[in-house]
Amino acid sequence: MLADQGVDVMFGTPSDLNRGPLDRSGASDVTAVGRYSRPLKLAVGPLAGIPGIHRLSWVLQPRSYRDELQPMLRNDRRVDEVWQGFISAHHGRGIATVRSAEFYTWRFLDSPSRQQLPYVITSRDGTPIGACALQRLGRRLIIVDLISSPASIGRCLTAIGANSRGSNVVDLRLALGHWTTKRLWRHGYFLRDKPRMLNVMTPAGSELEQIFRDGQRWYFTWLESDMDSLD
Repeated sequence: MLADQGVDVMFGTPSDLNRGPLDRSGASDVTAVGRYSRPLKLAVGPLAGIPGIHRLSWVLQPRSYRDELQPMLRNDRRVDEVWQGFISAHHGRGIATVRSAEFYTWRFLDSPSRQQLPYVITSRDGTPIGACALQRLGRRLIIVDLISSPASIGRCLTAIGANSRGSNVVDLRLALGHWTTKRLWRHGYFLRDKPRMLNVMTPAGSELEQIFRDGQRWYFTWLESDMDSLD
């Protein structure tokens, strides 16, 4: 049926109710997808009575001295530049939905609610090093999407954290098999909650089946949920 519709692959994080039909159709889990969180304030709890304990919260707040978040422009070609760098870093081995300037404009700038806002992350000289989309949910700052090269991922996360005023925590969703997740602990991000499985189905006899079922290839964020707002 997929091949008849010109579909090479169907993927997502299905609910328990969908698993039966998917399993019978030949779908299978290829990797897990988890939520990574970075605290921005100190949860002092029983330590609240210690003099000066609240001053330690400043240690958790990231500080960026050379990079900044700039609101994305319509069809911003800097996003295309970052996307090309992201592709090159994967050496033809990655799997991700296309993040182009045109797509980012449609997905975020033209969205109905406008609650997920896109940014280009730039160095002081204006060089784009990353692109992201952010949503605030109460005291949580959600990184809906983030693309950058391996060399710049830490700078991008720091720049996002430095612009998280009023938030207590930053959340990021990623496939656990991707190289990005192996670097997150260096920047204060740790896995939270029980991961969900990324489920993949390809047409019977597809030549791409082995590639799509390689869990380490997948780059998967909240962007793939295709939700205008995560609340």
